[in-house]
Amino acid sequence: MAPSFRVLVIGAGIVGLSTAISLKRKGHNVTILEKVANPRPIGGVINVPPNPARVLVEYGLYDLIAPKVDSHMKGIHFRRYDTAETICHMDAILVEEDYGAPNWRLARSDLQEALMTAAKAAGIEIRLGCPIDSIDQALPAAMLKNGEVIGADLIVGADGVNSVVREAVLPGEKITRLDHISAYYIDVERSLLSADQEVSPMLDENSIWLAPGRQLIATNFLTRDRFIMILSLDQLLGSEGDWTKQVPVSDVVERFKGFHPMAANVVKYVESDHCLVWRFPELPRIDTWVSKSGKVVIVGDAAHAMLPFAAQGAAMGIEDSACLAECLARATSTDDIPKLLDIFQNLRLPRVDSVRDKARGMHKMVHLEDGPAQQGRDKMLKARPFMAVPIGWDKKHIDDSPGDTHPLYDAYLYGFNSFDHTNRKLDEALKK
Repeated sequence: MAPSFRVLVIGAGIVGLSTAISLKRKGHNVTILEKVANPRPIGGVINVPPNPARVLVEYGLYDLIAPKVDSHMKGIHFRRYDTAETICHMDAILVEEDYGAPNWRLARSDLQEALMTAAKAAGIEIRLGCPIDSIDQALPAAMLKNGEVIGADLIVGADGVNSVVREAVLPGEKITRLDHISAYYIDVERSLLSADQEVSPMLDENSIWLAPGRQLIATNFLTRDRFIMILSLDQLLGSEGDWTKQVPVSDVVERFKGFHPMAANVVKYVESDHCLVWRFPELPRIDTWVSKSGKVVIVGDAAHAMLPFAAQGAAMGIEDSACLAECLARATSTDDIPKLLDIFQNLRLPRVDSVRDKARGMHKMVHLEDGPAQQGRDKMLKARPFMAVPIGWDKKHIDDSPGDTHPLYDAYLYGFNSFDHTNRKLDEALKK
């Protein structure tokens, strides 16, 4: 039986909680340190495709998450921005059947609440309001801003794009963010829209509208009686790290010019305090996730923040959590941790690189200007909607990326089994 390690997880977001749960399941003594006294999820909507959902189901979280998913609309309509024409329809039920795992879409706060509930039920100590001043990677230990020092056998940095832990992994290196895309977030009471015949059809579906230099994601949450829209655009607005910046509704009205009234007129019902703007964070490739001592590691956005257009940002962090726990399960003592963290990093880097490239490619595709390239995209989507199971896939696991434009790429992406893949690769690595 593998030994039990003292593990500090820095950050109580989705990836931090997933990592803590994964390590606790393996018998480790896990404590989460979160700088915020009252964590509030950001972003509004989150997609949990089959690859991370497979991990969360294995963690035993299905019954906590599934009730939070609105089941009245199983899929997403992709529409043209100016005519409201349906380009294609992604059938969520077929996606789940084809890839053998749920395809969830829910409020980010609901997912984080489910993970928090599971973490507490597992007996994980969660300390809120504990900002970190620095990490001593040699000990290792976390130095809190209040002067407290907390030691551990391993420290996991799941503290996001502006990670403090990353400084212990890459001392003195300045990581420059690549932010260049922004988004407006608005939410409206569903009841305000139901009486408007022009916009009320939006309440019968979840939809994504493709426009030149823009993408609109419209999501219904019956569990909250809210209608949420997120409009991404190729401009740098807002402030770095500020997810709560309010803007005048008039700013958003301008951005909806050219959209069909079914979408554009929703803005008439938005209250000023329900209109925000933020930047999508992105980091360059970081090829070192493990500290010199081999006792500190970064995961999730701290290691690989990427654009959201493949709906894989949090997904990659959840996969990290599974891979990390499986790697550490092979340890016989703390002396094995550095070697196993090195294997973890080497297993995760190629997949994260591939998915990052996919996200960048998806951004370009959904933001295409009108013209021949856009017409080709729409024709392709009509023939094969997003996430449709690839023709010719034999349902066998694909370990390595075939390239993000390859016909089997979606099978590689969504059919990925983190547990199976990690353990097979561990067997190979540990034989050497």
